[in-house]
Amino acid sequence: MRVRSVGRRGVQPLFRGQTAASAFALAEQIREAVHALSLVFEGNQVTPSVSAGVALWQAGLTEQDVQKRADQALYIAKNKGRNRVELFSSVGLTSSVLAPEPLPARAG
Repeated sequence: MRVRSVGRRGVQPLFRGQTAASAFALAEQIREAVHALSLVFEGNQVTPSVSAGVALWQAGLTEQDVQKRADQALYIAKNKGRNRVELFSSVGLTSSVLAPEPLPARAG
């Protein structure tokens, strides 16, 4: 038996000072962490998933503008198969293939 949706939650976190790559990477980390959970619902193994739309605040945009862009990216993520992150950039929607920013090299 496949459970399509046990629960649905709309979340609109705001992360200040993020670049497109870092905001995308953060959303991807959240998606991966949730997907790694192992849950049992009514005796059935359930693998949770997260579909997310990411949009950046830019000069001249209202909160509603940013929310609309994030919603558009979310709908694209769902339409492309769910359990993925999509980014709305200043040039429109982009694919979810952005690589996270490299970590600084560690001394030693």
